[in-house]
Amino acid sequence: MIEHETREDLEAYALGALDDAERRRVSRHLAGCASCRSAVAEYDSMLAELPAALAATSTMVPDPTVLRRVLAVATRQPPWSRLAGFALGAAVVLLILAGALNLQLNQTLAQEREIFRRLAGQQEIVFEVVDSPRSTKTFLRSPVSGSSAYGKVFVRSDLPFVVAMAGNLPPPPEGQRYHLWLTLDAGETILAGILTQQDGFGSLVYQADRNGPTFQSVRLIAQPPGATAPEGVPVIFWSR
Repeated sequence: MIEHETREDLEAYALGALDDAERRRVSRHLAGCASCRSAVAEYDSMLAELPAALAATSTMVPDPTVLRRVLAVATRQPPWSRLAGFALGAAVVLLILAGALNLQLNQTLAQEREIFRRLAGQQEIVFEVVDSPRSTKTFLRSPVSGSSAYGKVFVRSDLPFVVAMAGNLPPPPEGQRYHLWLTLDAGETILAGILTQQDGFGSLVYQADRNGPTFQSVRLIAQPPGATAPEGVPVIFWSR
């Protein structure tokens, strides 16, 4: 009767954490053991899903190869068990992601402060809208998987102004600029303006015909100047 490999050996095999001799031994066993091959395939599937699971809590998508290497190093034997090493590896990965996310957050905040600075001519309006407890904030996301582009739209209930900003935008195609389209609750779609953009970040202030305008959708689309309707895939959007 063929004895099954231990769970720790199979996990380490899937991670690539065994030394050459151990890996050859487990490989020979797997050639004749369907049950252990199935277990290794299950571990491989779990490892393949790990980057997506981590990315669900972060805007950063970790490289699967880097994750596997970090876990493999952390699970190499002694003096502690491989299981404890696996937990340590996961903790190391999370710490790396947390540090990178914190750096990204600080950079994003600095870039948004720069956007406000560039709106110097409308600075009072911007801060009256953005900093008021009467304001609501809408987040715009990219429809493209893996894109880090984002946007925020601020509206204050007792003022007619809409303040929009966007970050991490890819350069628009040659001859095009980013147009912000608002579809109001009444169903009318209007051009709020063209973003003033620099280094992937842009902003604008739009004055509506009433206080606290509300909308069904917001779309930022790269189009030639003079566009009269929203056409094409938005770089970022929000819809109710």
